[in-house]
Amino acid sequence: MIEDQYKFISIDIPRTACSERCRLIAGMPWGEVPEEVMHAKYWREINKHAKAIEYQQHSPENFSTYFKFTFVRNPWDRMVSFFHYHQARHGVTDFRRYITKNEFGDLNTQQIDYLVDNNGFILVDFIGRFENLYEDFGKICQIINFDGELEYIPEKLTASYWSYYDDKTRRIVAKKFKKDTEYFGYSFVR
Repeated sequence: MIEDQYKFISIDIPRTACSERCRLIAGMPWGEVPEEVMHAKYWREINKHAKAIEYQQHSPENFSTYFKFTFVRNPWDRMVSFFHYHQARHGVTDFRRYITKNEFGDLNTQQIDYLVDNNGFILVDFIGRFENLYEDFGKICQIINFDGELEYIPEKLTASYWSYYDDKTRRIVAKKFKKDTEYFGYSFVR
């Protein structure tokens, strides 16, 4: 998301509450504005889930001067969120199959890959954590001088992702997201 009024670029990694943050900043209530309107306002000529390097290439002047931030999420929790997304939209019902078959390609891109240049250097100024969503977003709001806060939804942060996994699926996610777990310090925690 490129926001010219508050001069920031948000690298919107899927399943990290990016739509909620976008709607708040746009002053639009959740669920009342069609997704196309948000895309037209904030993503214009770039994909909603574009990587930082794509923003850098797309808008080099803004990229060099705007505040750049993102949010990351525990990979095991993130895969459960993807599973629920596909469950609602595509009728997926078997979590084990979802992970082992990777039918939707959700295990193909690590979060760190959204944030680095071709040499592996981080391109963003702030990396928030989904697990600290409200606190970290509050810090960002102070930096960009935005007066607002996300609606607190406790169940978003308290889901027991570990109950979805068996040893095999846990190992698959650990292997696929090795760079994420190492860089961000995530682990499979009960």
